[in-house]
Amino acid sequence: MSQSGVEGSGGCLCGAVRYTLQHSGEVSVCHCRMCQRLAGGPMFAVACVEGPRFEDESAVGRYRSSEQAERGFCRHCGSQLFFHNLKADTYAVTAGMLDDPEGLVMTEQIWMSAKPGFYELANETRRMDEE
Repeated sequence: MSQSGVEGSGGCLCGAVRYTLQHSGEVSVCHCRMCQRLAGGPMFAVACVEGPRFEDESAVGRYRSSEQAERGFCRHCGSQLFFHNLKADTYAVTAGMLDDPEGLVMTEQIWMSAKPGFYELANETRRMDEE
């Protein structure tokens, strides 16, 4: 990975949202209740070096999910796009939306105390109870 990150692109299920970005190449898995409710399970996220650059932001919806964060989604198909930490002004995009996810490495799992017992990820990662 270069100092500026890995170049990538991605988009939503219906194709209305397309973006390019520089990302870390590392996948963080969040088991918090908000991610579970949003995705039906954990969120697999890749940290962006800077926010994604959207080709056309008109299809991007934003939902303020807490005092410190907003989540992005496609206004047409509902695909989850990103998590935006407003205080730090950092973004993480959903790993499955990248056009080329090869080479990504799962490095951590957060909010382990909220993870339900019906699944267990086998990857060896850092495990934390909070972000």
